[in-house]
Amino acid sequence: MVDNASFRYYVIEKQAIAEVLINLKKLVESTGYADPIQELLVKLAQDRFNLVVVGQFKRGKSSLMNAIIGRDLLPTGYLPLTSAITSLCYGPKDRAMLKFKGWMLEDEIPLSELREYITEEGNPGNVKGLLYAQIEIPSAFLRRGLYFIDTPGIGSSRHENTQTTYDFLPEADALIFVTSVEGPLTETEEQFLRDIQKYQRKLFVVVNKIDLLGVDELDKVINYIRREIVKVSGASFLRLFPLSAKQGIQAKLIKDEVMLASSGLKEFEVALEQFLAEQKEQSFLLSILDHSLQIVQSLDGEFRSSSNIDSLHQAKQILHSFHSSLSGEVPMETALFHLVNQPLPEQAIKDLPKLADKGSAKSSDPLSSSTCPICFVQSKAIFYFFADWQYEFTSAGDVKESFLARRGFCHFHTWQFQQITSPQEISTGYVPLIEILLKEMQNTLRTEEYPLESIIENPFCPACQFLKEIEGQQAQIIADLLQTSEGLARYSDSNGLCLPHMFLVIQKIHESNINHAILEVQIHRFEELLEDLRSFTLKRTAIQRGLLNSEEKSAWFRALTKIVGDQMAYYHH
Repeated sequence: MVDNASFRYYVIEKQAIAEVLINLKKLVESTGYADPIQELLVKLAQDRFNLVVVGQFKRGKSSLMNAIIGRDLLPTGYLPLTSAITSLCYGPKDRAMLKFKGWMLEDEIPLSELREYITEEGNPGNVKGLLYAQIEIPSAFLRRGLYFIDTPGIGSSRHENTQTTYDFLPEADALIFVTSVEGPLTETEEQFLRDIQKYQRKLFVVVNKIDLLGVDELDKVINYIRREIVKVSGASFLRLFPLSAKQGIQAKLIKDEVMLASSGLKEFEVALEQFLAEQKEQSFLLSILDHSLQIVQSLDGEFRSSSNIDSLHQAKQILHSFHSSLSGEVPMETALFHLVNQPLPEQAIKDLPKLADKGSAKSSDPLSSSTCPICFVQSKAIFYFFADWQYEFTSAGDVKESFLARRGFCHFHTWQFQQITSPQEISTGYVPLIEILLKEMQNTLRTEEYPLESIIENPFCPACQFLKEIEGQQAQIIADLLQTSEGLARYSDSNGLCLPHMFLVIQKIHESNINHAILEVQIHRFEELLEDLRSFTLKRTAIQRGLLNSEEKSAWFRALTKIVGDQMAYYHH
């Protein structure tokens, strides 16, 4: 189960880091460093975590990935993969997407044809110019942005395979290094382990093919591998995961739990799942920060004589603060304290969403609306109010007399009323009002007394009076509801109230524990709103509009509504 509090904290951290990168990108827009910063923003927006499998040729990397996924998916055999990266990620259905050199778009192929492109047998020397293969499958293991990545084996006869793997190492957020009991830990592997130390944040070491050895011989080999890796890495403690990927996938395919346990795969999967549940987000952000700090370090020389050097150093200080916080050296609050100039989301009027809720103003459940429930009822009620006035105020009767006696609507409601009525009805209905105002001005001129407040100001707007009455009624309904255990529970699951109506309801309730609960709900809704606003900014800045969900798209509008209430519910107090 996902820890919602921890996940929300992660989102806040991620978005705070993104804001620093956004400002940093603006700072270096004219240099060649904006592109790598943009790539980091895209990665943050995608929330993509690269779990990369590396190792020497023919150690069983693809077999291990098949075993973990539980499907015979990636081609295996005695010939190496071609020099291209192969990624497994989540998708609603099976499909494989290929990207070739010189082509802008990806090609889709059936999974059954993968061998023709990602193996040396089907694509010798990568003559087809494959850059990468991305395989989408509906696997729960791959949810929440996990990319499970197979790399070409190092040390094969194809030099380009080794180079492709080395080139991809900076993209790794965590590594699974696969060796085996066959010729354990070669010189090539030892050098590779030295090289990857500067890239990896989390390293798993898997010793594959344990089914080839007996128990006594296996213990000797495992101990040897552990000693050599400790010697190379300098680690004081190293956990190895001996397993047989071959037996593991067989056990999963036939659903044999005993064989699965004896294969060693289950123990590794438990450790891997624990890491992904508890440490993946931290490793991901630390990886982003490492890349960011490397960029800033490179910029030091570029900006040494620039007027922007102070801003660059400030960004560097903030990134270091975040890094120290995620590493456990300082609290995150200390790092967030240094964050300045938070960008606001783009507020494009063309994206203004219509009211989500439609129907009668008399809602049977006032907490079921997607906005403030009091605002919701007011906005519906004012529509019917104006509809009635549209029909009656041009004819003789109480409505017309009331309209004239109160000097029409206030400024705001005048223009709201204009939106639903016709020019002809305005012309007809406003003639008597203009006549009254004209007489009052003529009388003022004649008496040389200028009490023009009654003409300029209108404290008696019929629409304002109506909305005030509706507001009072609905606030009391909500207050009564929240003083029941069922109502308070429903309110906790609702979208809450806007700030003005929250204070109004609290004034009607004299139980501090209930008012405390109301405020807690409001705080949670504002936290969620802040996440959506920042995600909107990040994804638009990263030019990843396709990643935006409906909540993020409407966040800016909901923010205004949450602070001041729905514009249709507005009245002069």
